[in-house]
Amino acid sequence: MKIGYYAAALGTMLPEQQLEVVANNLANVETPGYKSDRVYFKDFMSEASYTRMDQGRLKQTGSPFDVALEGEGLFKVQKDGKTLYTRNGNLKLDESQHLVTQEGWQVLGESGPIQFTGSNDGIDPRIEQDGQIFDGKDQVATLAVVKFAPTDRLRKTIHGYFEPENPNAAPSPVSNAQVQQMFLEGANFEVPEEMASMIEALRGVESFQKVMRAYQDIDSDMIRKLGSI
Repeated sequence: MKIGYYAAALGTMLPEQQLEVVANNLANVETPGYKSDRVYFKDFMSEASYTRMDQGRLKQTGSPFDVALEGEGLFKVQKDGKTLYTRNGNLKLDESQHLVTQEGWQVLGESGPIQFTGSNDGIDPRIEQDGQIFDGKDQVATLAVVKFAPTDRLRKTIHGYFEPENPNAAPSPVSNAQVQQMFLEGANFEVPEEMASMIEALRGVESFQKVMRAYQDIDSDMIRKLGSI
């Protein structure tokens, strides 16, 4: 009976992992540009997860430093000298007038970090669909919007940012990037869909737990009967 018990215990792995993934997705429902994760069994003994990269809905915010990408592409940001990639365009200016993420990481343009030179009160940012950034009539920089080859797998890092699994993978510019100023991209999933997945996973866990308890009861009954002989 141990084989059946262990098989049922193994069966709980996928729905339990699915619960963790769905919970993390739901926790990031308000994170701009968030890409949801999914989990599946690679084989009978191990599960794996992957990230859906399809686009979320664009939401107008009215903030001049908010930008969303329509179509393919990723923004480049710099954290402690390391380049990370994201669809989260919820940006701001820091004290030195660099364009940064909400975490304070510098956003990269085609020529490096992006910095405005006017006074904060006098800055009039305008961001064109091709990524060109202006302060009034003066061009400041052009946002770096890049993509990776389909064979270059990306993995999530801190705060949902991405980095290539292969450190030697080099991104290429996206020539037809559509940058929308005063918009943010929403998470690419619907809450009812995730709630349905959570309920399904909970039912899966409960079903396998019932099977495990049934095998425990059978083992206990066999031990009692053998003890009475």
